[in-house]
Amino acid sequence: MSFAVLPWACLQCGTRADTDARCPSCAADAMMDLRDPGVRAELLKEDEERRGKRRQVMIWVALPAAILTATLLGLGVVGLFVGAAAGYGLSLALASMFPAPQLFPYARD
Repeated sequence: MSFAVLPWACLQCGTRADTDARCPSCAADAMMDLRDPGVRAELLKEDEERRGKRRQVMIWVALPAAILTATLLGLGVVGLFVGAAAGYGLSLALASMFPAPQLFPYARD
């Protein structure tokens, strides 16, 4: 992919620009030079970290479902395992339905 036309990207919102001045969308000062392969790798790493954080949030969102399932089935060992499985399954479903948006899809080679 060529970065000659819009070589700068905002670290906050992902908007591309032709100068390293303030971001035209969010007015942030953190503009990164996409012509540098190290910068592109860093942006992709940043996207992966955001997705990981979103997955962790979905686990905490699904925790009440796990507790409710365990409570309804009784607090025995089976209820705890079924509740944990239900909560984990719900967190996976939520993470796939509401993934973190990729801010830097253009950083991939």
